[in-house]
Amino acid sequence: MQDIIEEVGVATPTSPPKYVMFKITEEILTKTWRRIYREKPLRKRGSDRGVDNITIEKFNKNAFIFIKDINRQLVGDFFKFQPLKKRQIPRKGKSPRIIQIPTVRDRLVQRVMAEFLNKQFSIIFKNNHIVGSVKGMRVERILRRALEYNMQGYKFVLKTDIINYFPTISKKRLSKIFFREVHDKKLRLLFTQYLKQSKEDGIPQGTPLSPFMSNLYLLKFDQVLNREKAIKHFRYVDDLVVFCKSDADAKRIYKLAIKLFRQVGLVIHPLGTVGKTYIDIFENGSIDILGVVNKHGRLLIKPQKYKEFIQETITPIQFKSCLNLENHQTINIALDNLLNNLNQRINGWVGAYRFCDMQKSLEILDNLMLVMFKRLLSKLDLPKADQIFFLRKLPKLVNAYKRN
Repeated sequence: MQDIIEEVGVATPTSPPKYVMFKITEEILTKTWRRIYREKPLRKRGSDRGVDNITIEKFNKNAFIFIKDINRQLVGDFFKFQPLKKRQIPRKGKSPRIIQIPTVRDRLVQRVMAEFLNKQFSIIFKNNHIVGSVKGMRVERILRRALEYNMQGYKFVLKTDIINYFPTISKKRLSKIFFREVHDKKLRLLFTQYLKQSKEDGIPQGTPLSPFMSNLYLLKFDQVLNREKAIKHFRYVDDLVVFCKSDADAKRIYKLAIKLFRQVGLVIHPLGTVGKTYIDIFENGSIDILGVVNKHGRLLIKPQKYKEFIQETITPIQFKSCLNLENHQTINIALDNLLNNLNQRINGWVGAYRFCDMQKSLEILDNLMLVMFKRLLSKLDLPKADQIFFLRKLPKLVNAYKRN
């Protein structure tokens, strides 16, 4: 990251550095591309594509040519982001989440922008207790800090989240904030193109710039709360958690949050909405934040998160794709693909909660997966030896946890 920043001034604690040049060269694009390619799961390199139908694998084969062309357009200030491709992510009991997929070339340019901007704003975001895409502000650290707040007497915890956050962000307001805080000509030009990617109001979920923009949009809100000396707080995208010393303080901050959110066109759930907006009592050293319980210093995942893992990670795996196959070779190929898919999902999920104490729970989930796959194999026309060999290759959550 250091090589994409040319500092000619010093940042102040309250505002982003005014005199920092944004540089984007072929070398920077190439280094960033290599990181993107390494990070992308193997199974998605040939399928994840935008409106131009170019996959990550295809882009990588011709990366030198693509990057040279992208850089030429950026140098000439005529680079334009392409429209986004919409995809629905099903959620049990909820309306599907809409994510919008940029083309690979746009993803690369936005990744360079996002890394630069996050670095420039990292101190400001951190000082204003913003979590997510902020260096040094991981959820694990916040959860452990919650115990310190409890010992200091902050026993009342207000939790709320913004209704439909990303689609209700005003592009007009976001544009004013961005131009007020960011002074680089090329970044402003690219930001204007970014806003034109979608004709709808709001900002898209699923692009590299989305997390930064969501943090920037509520920066003034976070700064106001930061001046409230009677509370401790943090915000994780659209989730707000406020630690207070009294119930009255918690209710006062709730009313203040309603007022501040309304000023930027946002709405939060009414107080008392189950699982959305409520005041919790932080007692006996136990508190539930962002689906993780801090119990006397032990970080434990809520049971609901395990249920969601089964519903969203294991259940969608297409067992039926194996049932319709006739010969052993094609069945084995299908099972191998299924295992690769499952392995990627497991590593991602366990990696997200690697700081939690969950070995015993993962052992139970491993046994559940074993039973599910045994049932599947019993329906397939496979020799017993092949079935045993397959079960031995079945990825284990516990092993992924130990690796992390």
